[in-house]
Amino acid sequence: MRILLFTALMALSGCAPEEGDGDAVSCSISGLSGIANANIDGAAWAGSGGSWSEAGSTIQITIESDVGFTMTLRGTKDSQGDSVADRVNDDLLPVTIDLGGADGSGGVMDQRNGLDAYATNQPGGMGTLSILELSDGTLSACFEFDAVNEAGVIMEVRDGKVKIDG
Repeated sequence: MRILLFTALMALSGCAPEEGDGDAVSCSISGLSGIANANIDGAAWAGSGGSWSEAGSTIQITIESDVGFTMTLRGTKDSQGDSVADRVNDDLLPVTIDLGGADGSGGVMDQRNGLDAYATNQPGGMGTLSILELSDGTLSACFEFDAVNEAGVIMEVRDGKVKIDG
């Protein structure tokens, strides 16, 4: 009874998302040039290639660049525990994924001076991925995250935007 009352109060207050409306997001891909842009540690970065794919309940985006960075974004479940792949395939978008835990992750392979891996699922890592649209096989999303390497160094990725083919 208490759960039913709580759910009714949340719906009346406007805090509960309506079925099929997706998640509220505060980002967009406006201003995107090429397939991907972001600010990495305060410097402009652009993706030069990559793709997105589906495996089970997971959507994964891989973005390559000419400057020695490869970025990977993975989403398995949304905040309600629903499959991200199902949400994308059923056009229940946008969907936002927490990149700081088991539901998703973000990572950067830095190959500029050897090989250094940064990941959001390391202690101190966090972030979000919002998948905005799938149209004719092209996936649009925005993201931001803090990824951490083995030495505890944090790489800040901000204002990330991607529009990429599968």
